[in-house]
Amino acid sequence: MSSPTLLRPPSFTAAEWPAGAKPQYVVINPMHIINLQDRTRTFGVRVVEKIKAFSERWFTHVLLLIFLMIYAAVGALLFQWVEAPLEIREKQSIIRMRELIAQNLLQYRNLSDAAWLEKAYERLYVYELQLQEHELSKAPDDSEKIVWTFWGSLFYAGTIFTTIGNDVPQAPEIFTSVCEPLETRLAVETQETVQKPKTVESSDPPSALSNQFSALAGAGNTNLDQTSVPVAVKVTPSIMLKYQSNYNLILQEIQRTYLTSTNKLTGEYIKINAATLDDHRLITDYLTSKKEQYYLISLRPLKIVLQGLPISTDTQEIKTDLENQGYIIEKVTQLTKSRTKFKLPIFMVELKKSPNTPDNKDLKTCCYMMITVDSFRKRPGANQCYNCNFFHHSSKNCHINMRCQKCGKPHKTNECPIKEKKSQTRPA
Repeated sequence: MSSPTLLRPPSFTAAEWPAGAKPQYVVINPMHIINLQDRTRTFGVRVVEKIKAFSERWFTHVLLLIFLMIYAAVGALLFQWVEAPLEIREKQSIIRMRELIAQNLLQYRNLSDAAWLEKAYERLYVYELQLQEHELSKAPDDSEKIVWTFWGSLFYAGTIFTTIGNDVPQAPEIFTSVCEPLETRLAVETQETVQKPKTVESSDPPSALSNQFSALAGAGNTNLDQTSVPVAVKVTPSIMLKYQSNYNLILQEIQRTYLTSTNKLTGEYIKINAATLDDHRLITDYLTSKKEQYYLISLRPLKIVLQGLPISTDTQEIKTDLENQGYIIEKVTQLTKSRTKFKLPIFMVELKKSPNTPDNKDLKTCCYMMITVDSFRKRPGANQCYNCNFFHHSSKNCHINMRCQKCGKPHKTNECPIKEKKSQTRPA
């Protein structure tokens, strides 16, 4: 039996090389294999790996900063879109009033010195009242400066996620509700200081307190504490008497008859306050008999707007229906377009405030129709009387001489022979 033969010579077996040839060796570097693997990767894989390495160091903070910048810019645009028109309209009313006073003073240049001073005091008093309303609205003192610009709005939007912003304008509730989730995550939590209520020391002995629900709790005293409900005191409206040369005689007669009335000079008017409603009625009757010029400061009625009724509905039917429901109606007016005078299916109702009348929010039907009730939005600025064309009162309570707005003569403005528009003529 023959011995087995090797098909391949073992590694330790000496290899036979051709005669005269040198042996060849191949050395493989492991680092060369790594370089080959880096070159074989695609370009996209290398870009993604570089972006990932960059994001682990800087991209997280940069992304947050960019998001905050975009958030502040969008919020600034929204604030400017909502608040800037209202601010411009508020300041334009003051500018128009200032121009109107300048034109009036120029028109009065042919009058005597005393008459010119009287007209000037009268106009400046109206301007002073409008400035007081402007100050109460917490608007900037400069009537030419606009606060709600883009940069001003951007500053306020930036205060949403910072700890400043105590003296900036108040933002609308809709934007506050939108910004609140982000504000709670990004704002720094500050500890609020709680102010203790101030206690006033009194020398009177402490009054005994009793629980009106003690009978329900099983206490011995079963008599419930009957507390009296405070009754609202009716305030008499003030009488604004126009300042005249004979004011002393008028006030002497009023003070002689009604000892409890008080008089106070307010601009170009004398403010008379009566103690009771009867005295108020008698004083106004006396001033009317003496043909004195005055107007009354009365509480503004509650104005609501009704929608959902046909355009041909009679206002008297609306008034009768609302009175049957328990409301005290002063006036019902159908609104019209300002230019075309076309009637609209919208009715304005003036309600008299009284604790015994039902709430206007409970009003659902009128004239057997389902309606929607909304509050009346008045135009910005002071009220102007249609009788004397002065401000801060209505023609209903005005007893001042009638004056046309166009020519200044004693007749109504709509009856004036001047048919030009008010903007093209000098105001009286």
